[in-house]
Amino acid sequence: MWFRALKSAWNQYSESSVRSPIETHIMPNTLLRVVTAHPFLAGFDDAHLEQLALMARDMCFEKGVVIFLEGDKSCEFYLLVHGMVALEIMSHGTQHRVQTLHDGDEFGTSALLSERSKVLQARALDRVDVLVFDREQLLEAFKADPAFGLAFTLRLVGVVSERLSAAREQLLDLYAPEARRAGT
Repeated sequence: MWFRALKSAWNQYSESSVRSPIETHIMPNTLLRVVTAHPFLAGFDDAHLEQLALMARDMCFEKGVVIFLEGDKSCEFYLLVHGMVALEIMSHGTQHRVQTLHDGDEFGTSALLSERSKVLQARALDRVDVLVFDREQLLEAFKADPAFGLAFTLRLVGVVSERLSAAREQLLDLYAPEARRAGT
């Protein structure tokens, strides 16, 4: 249900405007529909959705493009509108996929939850359309309206909790057979 609304809003937006970072300061109503349709933002009030639409920049990444590298400064938060993104960790020159994200997901949460560098790499698995939010702009909005900041932060914590649970399950799947063989 949310997927169809998000896809429809994005299609209307991408067909009705030239997508460039310059235009994001003059937000068409269609971009507001994309923001409103994103599942991460479900339940936010209209004023906050309008504020987020004004802050959003829409960007596109082609297949194989690295959106950000592990170790990059955390300064942007992303809402995935269309496409798939791999979250990866590098080890001895090899990339290991931690999670695959799809339409309606979000990433770059570390930009808002910590001042540390990115702990994962994000790479487009196909053409990816995202809404990008600047860390400082969001934090200023949260300071001006603490209830908005709290609601947004609680959503982010929920995302991080789900991802930690998924990582735990992956580790159990990976190591459970070895543990059984070792007798633990």
